[in-house]
Amino acid sequence: MQPGQLQRGTELPYLQRPVSLSLELYHNGYSRQYCFLEFLHPHDPGKQVHHRDPGAVLYNTNGDANDWMYGDQSGKPKVYAYTPETGNDLDGFWPFPDRIIPLCEENMYQNLMMAHLALEYDEATNSSSAIVSERQGYFKFNFERYGLVGNASNSVSIEPMDTTQIIQVGPAKNFSYPAQFVIKTDSIAYTLAPDMNIGTSFRYILKCNNGLYTSATQ
Repeated sequence: MQPGQLQRGTELPYLQRPVSLSLELYHNGYSRQYCFLEFLHPHDPGKQVHHRDPGAVLYNTNGDANDWMYGDQSGKPKVYAYTPETGNDLDGFWPFPDRIIPLCEENMYQNLMMAHLALEYDEATNSSSAIVSERQGYFKFNFERYGLVGNASNSVSIEPMDTTQIIQVGPAKNFSYPAQFVIKTDSIAYTLAPDMNIGTSFRYILKCNNGLYTSATQ
């Protein structure tokens, strides 16, 4: 499997891809790096990949390719470098032919996500209780920028999945040039139908739009 590279401005993410275990390794094998852990959060929404420094899950390293790509920032732009270890204990470094396509499918999402993270990418996640006691109130959410590039126009909105249940929602909330990895907490007003029975389930979509891409969660 070939390494991939994406560039925007003076910083870029980079993936090296051996086949071994379901791991995502970053630079400085002797320490944990908060920014690298935060940057990898959107890669694995199912939490099936272990994001750690090499020393914690394999062995201590010093001066490897990831160290140089991030550590040398005088002779070249800063590089957020990762080494995904693909597969399980039985795959080894040379998986059987019938495992190649499944392994590629398993890693498709994180490759697409790396392309998003190289540019402008934000997420909004629900922080409200699963049970509401009032027909009018506010749905709370957390907004966070993950991408390397900030944007002047970022909006979070709510789209009811059934407008006979959620009959009204407030306007979108806007965030301008948010700092990377800083969580912003906010809320959007809602009104439920007056004839909705107690115990009725309802759903809505939380949309985050940066002008180029819209991410959505239910």
